[in-house]
Amino acid sequence: MRRILKNSESGDARADATMFIMLLFFGSLAYVAITTNPVYVGVKEGQRAPALTGSVYNGGAWVDYSLNSTYDSSWVEGSSDGDWTIVEFMDINCGYCKKSAGTIAENAELIDNSPATGRANVNFIAVAISLPLGGEDYTRENVINFRNTYGHEFYYLDGMADDTQKDTWQIRATPTYFIVKPNGVIAWAGPEHSDEDVWQAYGRLVPVIEGA
Repeated sequence: MRRILKNSESGDARADATMFIMLLFFGSLAYVAITTNPVYVGVKEGQRAPALTGSVYNGGAWVDYSLNSTYDSSWVEGSSDGDWTIVEFMDINCGYCKKSAGTIAENAELIDNSPATGRANVNFIAVAISLPLGGEDYTRENVINFRNTYGHEFYYLDGMADDTQKDTWQIRATPTYFIVKPNGVIAWAGPEHSDEDVWQAYGRLVPVIEGA
């Protein structure tokens, strides 16, 4: 009887220890969940922008590009340091995109021109997709022609080969704009604003350089 009792007591001790460890583990998980603010990937404001990779035309050649590689995870909210990015999804045969391309050209001095703008630096990338619409063939040559027609100097990404970019960013119409913070979080999503255009959002959201 004494031997059986000892085994029982040993088993109880192990069970208690196991329960204690489990409580510590789940308690730690609960603490992390409560004290952190996870940012999910998506196309809404406050979400981390989806991946944007592919070949971009830089004015001289098609080169590899990744929006994610430009992010600064240490960026502090409200700081004028770091590069913001305006992402435009466009179609070379879209009439609205052609009109918008002219407006972009008129605001060229706001693109990649800090500190002259008095604000944080803002890069611009146009993602050429195929809705598709009738008109010019969806070729890289015609994307370059479109870019040159409006005197654009920023990157154009080829998203025409398949629907990856269009589906990932949930593009239903063009042009569609997003403004992405230096840390990769979407600050402004065009589909959420029918009363504000991307340039108005630029003026409202992009930080002013202190003392500028």
